[in-house]
Amino acid sequence: MRNHFDYMDKIVLFICCTVIYQAMKTSELSVIPLLIAVAITSFLMVFEHKPFLRYFLYVFFIVICFFYKDLIFFIPLIIYDLMDEPLRYLYALPLLPLSDFFLNHSLIEAFLIFIVIMLAVFIRLKSKDILGYKARYFHLLDTTKELSLKLEQQNQDLIDKQDHEIHIATLNERNRIAREIHDHVGHQLSSALLQIGALMATCKDPDQLIRLDGLKKTLNLGMNNIRDSIHNLYDHAIDLDAQLTEVIDHFAFCKVVYYNTILEPPNQKQSYAIISIVKEALSNIIKHAQATEVTLLLREHPSMYQLIIHDNGHVADYNPDHGIGLKNMTQRVEILKGHIQIRTQNGFEVFVSLPKI
Repeated sequence: MRNHFDYMDKIVLFICCTVIYQAMKTSELSVIPLLIAVAITSFLMVFEHKPFLRYFLYVFFIVICFFYKDLIFFIPLIIYDLMDEPLRYLYALPLLPLSDFFLNHSLIEAFLIFIVIMLAVFIRLKSKDILGYKARYFHLLDTTKELSLKLEQQNQDLIDKQDHEIHIATLNERNRIAREIHDHVGHQLSSALLQIGALMATCKDPDQLIRLDGLKKTLNLGMNNIRDSIHNLYDHAIDLDAQLTEVIDHFAFCKVVYYNTILEPPNQKQSYAIISIVKEALSNIIKHAQATEVTLLLREHPSMYQLIIHDNGHVADYNPDHGIGLKNMTQRVEILKGHIQIRTQNGFEVFVSLPKI
C-alpha cells in the first residue's frame, strides 16, 4: 500500500535527478527523459500488485537506457522502486547501464549519480523504518485498546458475579429467616393456641370464656398472618433464573446456551422441580451423551410453563425403564400435574410442561 512517504520521496529524488541532468548535459536539453522517467515510475506505483507488469517495466527501462543515454540520470528513481521487490536478482539490472555510464563519463558525473543512488537507497530504507514504526505503533494502540476492553469486560463480569453472589446470599438468608420463624415463633403460637383451648375447656366463667375466645381469635389471626408471611418468604426465597445460571456456570462438560423468557416466575415447588430436572438432565448428558452443546429453554405460556433441554450428542444406551434419575424427573412432574417427554432420536431431549397455579 502506497503512502505519502513514497510520493514525497520520489519528488525529492526526481528533483535531484533533474538538477544533475541539467548540470551535466552540455548539449540541448530534452524533456523526453523526464517524461519517460515520470511515466515509468508512475506506472510502477499503479501496478503495485501486478508483479509481472512491474518486472516488464524494469526491463523496459533498462533496455531503453542503452539507446537513450540521458535516461541513466533517472535510474535512482527506478532503484527506489526496485528495493520493494522480493526478487533480489532484479537489483543487478541497473548495473548494466550504470557500468557503461561510469566507463564513458567523467568521475564527477559518476560520483554524482552514485550519490543520488545512495540517497535513493537511504530514503527508501528510512521510509520502510518509519512505516514499520508506524505499523507497530498502531498495533500497540490496537493491542492496548483490546486489553482495555478485555479488562473492562472482566471487571464487569466480576461485578456481575459479585452481585449474583450477593443476590443468592440474600435469598438464602431470607430462606433461613422464614425457616427460623416457622420453627420457633410458629411452634410457640401453636402451643399458646393449644393452651388457650385447654383453658376454655375447663373454664366455667362465661365472661372469662368470652375474653379467652377473643384472645384465641387474635392468636389465630397472628398465626395466619405469620403463615402467609412465611409462605411469601419461601416463594421469594428462590430466584429461578439465578439458580439456573449458577447450575450452568458450574457445568463444565460442554457449552450451554440458556434462554429464559419467563415474566411471572413459578411457585416454589415448581421452581425447585425445574432446578432438579435441569440438574438431573445435565448429569445424564455427562454420563450418556457425547454432546458439545446443550440448549436450555425456559418459557412461559398463558396457562403453563415449558422447559426444554436438548443436546447435539448421541445416546446409545438409553432405556426409559432404567435410571433412578429419569424416574425422579418423571415423578416430580407428575406430582405437579405436569407432562414430561424424553426423546433420544436427535440427541437427548427433555420436554416438560407444568400448569400455572
